[in-house]
Amino acid sequence: MKGTASQFNVYWDAQANQAVIVPGAEYTGQAPADPAPAPKPSIFYTDPNVTGINNGYQMFDAEGNISTKYLSDHELVITQNIETIEDYTFYGIHIRKFTVDENKPNFTSVDGVLFNKDKTKLIAYPINKTDKTYTIPDSVTEIVSGAFAFSVNLEEVKFGSKLRVIGRDAFRGCHFTEVEIPENVNYIYGCAFDSTKELKKITIPPSVYWIANDILSGSNPDIVIYGENGSQAESLASQYGYKFVGTDPADPLGLTTIKLGQTELEAGIGKDCLVHCKAPNGIWGIYGSYDYKKFLAVYYENSKARFIYTTDLSTYIGDGVVYTDKNDNNRQYAASIGTLPSFDDKSNEDLIFYLTNAFRAVHGLSPFRWNEKLEAAARSHSKDMEIRNFFSHTNPDGLEPQDRVTAAGYKWSACGENIYMSSSGVNAILAVDAWINSLGHRQNLLTTACDQIGIGVSGAYATQNFGKQ
Repeated sequence: MKGTASQFNVYWDAQANQAVIVPGAEYTGQAPADPAPAPKPSIFYTDPNVTGINNGYQMFDAEGNISTKYLSDHELVITQNIETIEDYTFYGIHIRKFTVDENKPNFTSVDGVLFNKDKTKLIAYPINKTDKTYTIPDSVTEIVSGAFAFSVNLEEVKFGSKLRVIGRDAFRGCHFTEVEIPENVNYIYGCAFDSTKELKKITIPPSVYWIANDILSGSNPDIVIYGENGSQAESLASQYGYKFVGTDPADPLGLTTIKLGQTELEAGIGKDCLVHCKAPNGIWGIYGSYDYKKFLAVYYENSKARFIYTTDLSTYIGDGVVYTDKNDNNRQYAASIGTLPSFDDKSNEDLIFYLTNAFRAVHGLSPFRWNEKLEAAARSHSKDMEIRNFFSHTNPDGLEPQDRVTAAGYKWSACGENIYMSSSGVNAILAVDAWINSLGHRQNLLTTACDQIGIGVSGAYATQNFGKQ
């Protein structure tokens, strides 16, 4: 009796742990004795003999041998001796996961992503992490340089509510098709989205008052930029020939109609907030837009406005002090109402920074960017003047501003300095007013030769150091 014949192929499905029969060949009927085990991740450790690492760091295996082999499943443990990690340390390095020695106080890792201890800075996202979407924690205020660069699988990022700074090369070479920068971001540094070839749309809010011209270098030339008309987003699109889709800026609701005793909610100005700064017994709210030359600083105690300072004199409610720029045809530039209490040094430094940038905005200039090395130079000089009881740009050792800036590690092509002293202690508004109405100091405030600033206050003394690298 004739019949039909059929053949089967059999292969072993290791994931299902069973044989699978496929038409087309004879059934062999045999399964492997043991399915192949999944490969274990390669775990390496940072150098146990150093306190800081940079992009030339060495890593060690569990036996203490130096290794230069980077694998897609590479897990790196930050050992407890590491106190500092420089920007770009893990730039382009194929790491799957970061973990941190549990006894290490300076860093933490969450789901394989590396942060500083309080999670305000996102230091590095593993290139080989498999997730396609990542949500940045709300605690993060800064994404450091190169943090997400060249991520293999990342296609979408969701930004946190407190993010202020996107560092250089932060998302270089990622695979985004659309990016929406949140309202709270103020700075986007060079090449932040360089070589994002698939990027079709980026939305940049007016809160971004400083943006590097090359953030999209090497990316999709047909990208569309969304933002407000007249904002930094439109300027970037115009300068580099990108298509721009804009909206008319909304009038900042209640920008100068807040009254003493009101809360932020009652005044309706929360949507215009640039930043909140803690002070010893209260909090500063900084509002407005440098681009549109409207600026408001409100000091709250128990959530109620105690002091108000504004550059928007067109609708200023009056009954306070109006400060004038005597060196520019008596231009009115700011007004205040209420009683400004005494603050600690850090609060005065923050306020001087925002007041300085507000004054620059009135004159159509971009705001200074904060630099920690200039901050260190400025703070050390104010402290030195306080301790050794002198008031001069030249200290008793004969050192000048450029010497102090250099000693702080700042590599400058231009630098400058303003100093201030008051026997009753530093009042940020009076200090800025004094500099504005002193021609040489005012020229520093309005300089275009420098684009960075650091401020240091100590007791009765305040110093501003300006620089450009």
